[in-house]
Amino acid sequence: MESMSKQAVLLVSTLLCLAASPGQGATILRGYVSQDHELTQADSGAAGNQKAPSFSVEVQSNSFPSGYEGSWHCISVVTDSAVDSVKLGEQIISDINFQRCPDGRVTAHWNQPGWTETESAITSWNSFDSMIDRTSYYFGEKMNGGWAARSRDQFQQTKPDEMVAQSYVDQYIDGQYLGRYRTKSVLRRTANTLDVALSNK
Repeated sequence: MESMSKQAVLLVSTLLCLAASPGQGATILRGYVSQDHELTQADSGAAGNQKAPSFSVEVQSNSFPSGYEGSWHCISVVTDSAVDSVKLGEQIISDINFQRCPDGRVTAHWNQPGWTETESAITSWNSFDSMIDRTSYYFGEKMNGGWAARSRDQFQQTKPDEMVAQSYVDQYIDGQYLGRYRTKSVLRRTANTLDVALSNK
């Protein structure tokens, strides 16, 4: 009887130790999961430790925060690349238009000649942090084969007229995986037609 009670105490102590300090299993699981969610895990945690910007906007399901609405000029720099055609340090320049839909959601449209977006899913955590998972196809004449890119872009609005973003892009040709590259971006709001019209009055 005494032996059984000692075993029970030992079992309870072991369980408490495991609960108090997760072992390597938790680290391995997190590493596996974070391959698809690495931007979410790393940057949403960092954003949670920062003070929120002074502006406040509503967040709607499958929508960017309303504060993103408008046109933005985006300069991206490649920080890591396993794709032969995309070099480390290369700059990619694009324009992004965050548009309000009739149902009130704010969606993004990239102005990149030859590329067409076909699928996207938006997640917003608060009024300034969000992520989009999107798939695009290239229909330009200069490239052979069917090119596709799946990207995860995480945005953080730091000022009313400025955002930063981190992205990773998986590239495919004719359904074959070519590799992944990563970028860091700075986005600055540009004047749209309405702003220009108002400023000329």
